[in-house]
Amino acid sequence: MSLAVLPRSLSYGLPSDMTEEQPTDDRWLTYIEAGELLGLSPEAVRSIARRQKWPRQSPNAIGKVVRVLVPADRLRPVADRRDRPVATNGYDRSADRSHNFREIAELFMGPLRDQLERAERRAEAAEARVRDLQEQLQAEMVEHRRVIGHMAERLAARRSWWP
Repeated sequence: MSLAVLPRSLSYGLPSDMTEEQPTDDRWLTYIEAGELLGLSPEAVRSIARRQKWPRQSPNAIGKVVRVLVPADRLRPVADRRDRPVATNGYDRSADRSHNFREIAELFMGPLRDQLERAERRAEAAEARVRDLQEQLQAEMVEHRRVIGHMAERLAARRSWWP
């Protein structure tokens, strides 16, 4: 097999004079960079690269980034970048977004606080009712023992004829 007939995906690591191909506008990009250019999340770019078998450069050192060769036809500019979220590798440190998160949290926390207060009031009322019922049960048990004792005395008096 000569170098001239190598499939395009196998010839990327070779110098251009060995492949007899015209240089392309394909670019080696990290997943984050490709995601910003394509308007996708880094995870989406990673899955596209895996499905479409884009060539990949694995780093030799720990902590270095992986790069994929993004085809030129995929590098068309995104129509409206203002509506697209910026990939921040999972962490957004902007103050305005944290302020929005606080507002959203407060919107959810208010009704939850009210619900918790109502639940605490119901629990206190239920505990008071349980105490009342326990006291009532205790009084009923005392009365029950008294009645049973009285009946036992009367029964013993009635059986006086029994030897």
